[in-house]
Amino acid sequence: MTAIKLRTAAEAKKWLRDQGITAKDWAIRNKKNVHTTYLVLNEFNKATRGEGYEIAVLLGMRQPPQST
Repeated sequence: MTAIKLRTAAEAKKWLRDQGITAKDWAIRNKKNVHTTYLVLNEFNKATRGEGYEIAVLLGMRQPPQST
């Protein structure tokens, strides 16, 4: 199994800027809560479970769950 290079919050923000979209637009497109998205991007949410975790996975900040 190869290791996935995870993004930091700063790298995720830069990636969004490079894509030309705001965090709000990204959240709406991905049907995620805008406030929770900002919390994850600003590291106020540890993103260990729930919607914060799902957002972090989509942004490349956390590894997706392992399937058994």
